[in-house]
Amino acid sequence: MLSGVKDKLLFTAALVSLLGTAVLFVYASSRSELTIDIEEIGSEHVGRKVTTKGYIASMGSYGETFYMDLRATHSEYEIHLRCEQGMLDSFEDGHELIPGALVEVSGIVEESGNRQTLRLLHSEEIEVLEPALTSFTPFDSILENPEWYEGMELKVRGEVKEIRPIYQGTLIVLGPLDEGYHRLTIEISGWYNEEMKVVRDDVVVVEGPFVYRSSKGTWMIRSDRVPAPY
Repeated sequence: MLSGVKDKLLFTAALVSLLGTAVLFVYASSRSELTIDIEEIGSEHVGRKVTTKGYIASMGSYGETFYMDLRATHSEYEIHLRCEQGMLDSFEDGHELIPGALVEVSGIVEESGNRQTLRLLHSEEIEVLEPALTSFTPFDSILENPEWYEGMELKVRGEVKEIRPIYQGTLIVLGPLDEGYHRLTIEISGWYNEEMKVVRDDVVVVEGPFVYRSSKGTWMIRSDRVPAPY
């Protein structure tokens, strides 16, 4: 009789122990870090730490907060990142964190209104996977999906098809080096081509942010950097 009761108690204790372990495992799994695409981050992830990657679309500061918008690698989805001002100074000094850079970040998902955001707590939680301006971006990639590149620092090369002075600057129209038909407008501020150092048919390299000029209804690269010969 006593033996049977003892066996039941041992079975019950083992069952409770297994259930407790299972509950702890489920809880730990729910709190562990999750690797996820930007477009998959939702309200169900609030409070969790997630790792994701994307291209820096814009960045700036407000008061004691540094912020950054990350754009998904294959869509126009974005997520807003925040951290303390000065936390990423080591990156900024090296000019690594600029629009167009591909980065991987880990942060706590928070919610502001109906929008999810990521809060970074340490500088080690962001890693530059591919710096901006390290390779040339093809004209067709840019102009067939211009909204995706908006605000990013781009590096392009092309053949000068048109060049003329504008108010406080120079306007250049570049054509691709291949057989493509796209033309890319470049507006260089503070640079006058008075000495004709750049002429038609020259091949040049231009770097700068890609923006939409609403007054002209044109996508363009606006830069204060003089075109370099290629």
